Amino acid sequence: MKLETMKVPTFAEYWSYVPSSGSEQACKDECLKNCSCVAYSYYNGFGCMAWTGNLVDIQKFSEGGADLNIRLAYTEFGKNRNLKVIISVSVIGGATAIFICVFLSWKWMATHRGNILHVLLAYWTSKL
Repeated sequence: MKLETMKVPTFAEYWSYVPSSGSEQACKDECLKNCSCVAYSYYNGFGCMAWTGNLVDIQKFSEGGADLNIRLAYTEFGKNRNLKVIISVSVIGGATAIFICVFLSWKWMATHRGNILHVLLAYWTSKL
């Protein structure tokens, strides 16, 4: 996520191995390669700065400042997953599965009911 005209946070790491004459893309690539990189900023004439810890003292300027690029997880990009649809489909699927199980149990009991009663009746009459 790109935040424009920002006062960059304190405690930046200056990545000297990214050439100051390099591009913002090179700075971005280096940040993406580093799992600890939380944010980066490329400022013309100064070069690539990166942050690996908490972003302390961020401020928005009305003019001037640098562009601060914050690295986000894929799930935080704002791809709106429709939670209501997921829950509805899960509930309907579960209810359908329960209905099928109950129906098959009822059908099995209905077809075997005569046999079970016959066996129980024979058992009780043999005991007398």
